Amino acid sequence: MIATGLTRALKGMAVAMPVALALIGSGAARAQERVDLLPPVPILERTLTEGTCLTRPAEPLYYPSRSWRMEESGLFRFALTFSRPDRAPDVEVLTAAGNQQLLQAAKARVTQHRLPCMASDAPAQQVIEEISFNATPRPESHAVAPSAAPHPARAKALWACLRTPETPPAAQPPDFGTKTATTVLLFKFTAPDAPPTIEVIYNSGSDALLAVFKAYVSSYRMPCLTAEDASPVTQQMFRYAVDDVRQTLADPLPLRALLANVKDIRNMVAKFDFDAMGCPFDVTWTLWRPAMPNDARQVASADAYDARREPFLKWLTTLELNLTPERFEQLLGSTTRIQVPCGSLNLAANE
Repeated sequence: MIATGLTRALKGMAVAMPVALALIGSGAARAQERVDLLPPVPILERTLTEGTCLTRPAEPLYYPSRSWRMEESGLFRFALTFSRPDRAPDVEVLTAAGNQQLLQAAKARVTQHRLPCMASDAPAQQVIEEISFNATPRPESHAVAPSAAPHPARAKALWACLRTPETPPAAQPPDFGTKTATTVLLFKFTAPDAPPTIEVIYNSGSDALLAVFKAYVSSYRMPCLTAEDASPVTQQMFRYAVDDVRQTLADPLPLRALLANVKDIRNMVAKFDFDAMGCPFDVTWTLWRPAMPNDARQVASADAYDARREPFLKWLTTLELNLTPERFEQLLGSTTRIQVPCGSLNLAANE
């Protein structure tokens, strides 16, 4: 089974030496819950076509239980062509980043959409609809450093025109191994009708499995790209899983619990005054080390960026957890919300 996730590349408390604290949970434990019910804010449906009267079913869109249990997310974009106001649209998959179970749930959903304000004798109308499933929902807003990046609306439009195959890459055991493996690819578009350039950021699978993923990404296109656009860059994670068990980071996670599991923390030197950072505050943190830097973002309204926290956030991106290779494969790409208290953090090597 292969799961894919697509992300844009963006770029007092005295802590004693760590004792073992609960850091890791198992996705298998969720199987005992009513995981087929709608969890808090994990699914987003939006229309990318302006000025439409598109209507959706009144009942909520449920998260497929296995994907929710395994923390598998997905993003799907569809072109819906309506010929009558009371008739189901013809559905074309434009972008698919996720497994077949999520894709089928999304397709079943959009076939129930209608365009009631459309005149019965009007020509066919097309609407672009996007559905995203997020098994590890992040806060709706993150405070980020002010950016001078030009034309954010144009960048958004470029990613909205990304085209991918409808079906995920095909890989079946035993040809590709009997252990969970992860691949992270970075790719960049330079022309509207050409494949992206691909860089392997991390790969723990076989060469044959890597070749399948690279060939799949090579079929991506960005047809609306022009010569005036900067080359868009993104990364995508592919996970090859051989069972239905997935370990995850505990969420939320007190800062002390995170530090208790950091590799070589006894040899680190770090000093942070959280009182001077407007404590307490939360940080969303995604585990990527040692494959690449972790992701750390302060949780706040988008316009509430606090520059005083930036050195601490950068430090969080460098931390590596004390994990076995097998457990690291399970947790790679997992996200949690770190709770930062008031007080201070003062680490002195070998003290």
